Amino acid sequence: MNTKEIIKETILDLLDEHSADEITVKLICMESGLSKQTLYNHYHNWMDALADAFEGEFYGSVGDCDTYIDWVQGFYRVLNFLHTRKKAFLHIYNSSRREELIEIIDDHGPDHPGDHCSSLAGRDANDEQTVTTEKGWQYSGIVNWSKGTEKRFCAV
Repeated sequence: MNTKEIIKETILDLLDEHSADEITVKLICMESGLSKQTLYNHYHNWMDALADAFEGEFYGSVGDCDTYIDWVQGFYRVLNFLHTRKKAFLHIYNSSRREELIEIIDDHGPDHPGDHCSSLAGRDANDEQTVTTEKGWQYSGIVNWSKGTEKRFCAV
């Protein structure tokens, strides 16, 4: 495991047990065995490392998928990551850092996804536009879920 992976894994492990308000660079360094300077050589702060962890999971799972089927499998990996790390996710969400978490998740989706349900009807599941539209709709669902707003479902 490289240094960045150690930092990200340590943060996620700590967030499984502690509120984000309790996490400090000192605690991360104590748990990881790394120095503060090493952490700052790689990240501006520990939330940047958390954003990198989420980006790696989100884009690593669905970023380079060529077909709809590949993307769906990747999306399930993202959901599994969120489920596996739900304590960490909830510890951040229920802390003073909630807005930062929402921004991290929101940064991985489109700004204005629009009404994707009607645009997906009758499309080929391997069509690039369908995959892109479905990505936007699914990421919007994660963002809305994280904000606690109502999710919108439709039959396609």
